[in-house]
Amino acid sequence: MEKRREMADMQKKKGLNVVFSYLPREISEQMTLYLERRRTSEGDVSEIRLRAHGPVSLVVRGENISLGISAGAEAMSETFKRVCGGAIYAHRDDVCRGFVTLEGGVRVGVSGHARYEGGALMGVSDVGSLVFRIPTGECSFARELYREWLLREGGMLICSRAGEGKTTAIRSLARLIGSGERPRRVVVVDERCEFEPRDYSRSHVDILRGYRRATGVDIAVRTMSAEVLIVDEISSPEDSAAMLSALGAGADVIATAHADSLRSALMRGYVRELVEGGLFGSVCVIERIGGRFSFSVEQIEENCLKI
Repeated sequence: MEKRREMADMQKKKGLNVVFSYLPREISEQMTLYLERRRTSEGDVSEIRLRAHGPVSLVVRGENISLGISAGAEAMSETFKRVCGGAIYAHRDDVCRGFVTLEGGVRVGVSGHARYEGGALMGVSDVGSLVFRIPTGECSFARELYREWLLREGGMLICSRAGEGKTTAIRSLARLIGSGERPRRVVVVDERCEFEPRDYSRSHVDILRGYRRATGVDIAVRTMSAEVLIVDEISSPEDSAAMLSALGAGADVIATAHADSLRSALMRGYVRELVEGGLFGSVCVIERIGGRFSFSVEQIEENCLKI
C-alpha cells in the first residue's frame, strides 16, 4: 500500500512539473513558494487554475486555495499559446470541446468568448480561464475494485463528482483486467487522450486515442473484438445509442459518469437508458473523505430504477 502511494505521489509530481513548464515563471514560483511555506506535498495538488481577471488558485486535497494574484490577460494569452504548442488553429476542435490534453495525461480546461457560425461553435477567443487537471496517479483501491468486478463481471457504471478519481480508477482497472487473473481483451475509447499506451505494455489493452466516443465504441465492437469496453465520461444520447450496441455484441462495458450516486446519474436520460437497457449490472461510487479516496459497489436492482 505504501509503495503504491509513493508511486502515485511521483506521478502527480511529474504532472505538476508538466504544468509548471507551461506557466509564466512568476506564477510557478509563487506556487512553489506556497507549497514550501505550507509544507504541502506536491502530490496533494489536483488542479491549478489561471484566470485573466480573477485569482490564480490551487486545489489542494479538495480545498480551493487562492494565491492572491491574477494571471492577467497578456499572460493568459501567452500560456494558452504554449498549451496549443504555438498552433492554436490546429487545436481548434479540442478547444471547442473545452479542453486540450498535454503530456502525462494533464488536461487543460479552456473557457473564453465562444464564436459561432451557422449555429456551430467554431472557436474560442479572449481566453479567460485555464484549468490544469493533474492526474491523481495510481488508484489506491484498484485491486479491491478489480476483485469486486471479478465477482460480478458484466457492465459497471463508475460514478463520482468531478476530480474525485473516476478516470484514475478506470486507467488502473483497464490494466488489471487486461493482465490479471483471467486476462480479457480490453479496448479503451480515450476521447481526451488521458490513457498513456506505454502504461499497458504488458496488458491485453488496445487504446483508441482521440476518437469521439460513439465512433470509438463502434470500432471497438465491430473491428477490435473487445471483450471489455471502457469508456470515460458518457455525456450524450449519441454516446448512449452507440454503447447499447456493445451489449448486443457481447462486450462488457465499464463507463464513468459525473454523479455522486446512482440516483443522481439516473436523472440524466441517456444514463437511465443504458441502465434500463441492461448495460450495467453494478454501480461503483467513489468519494473523497479527508483527502483519501474510497469506493462502494452494489448491484443495480430493479427497484433502484423507481425514481
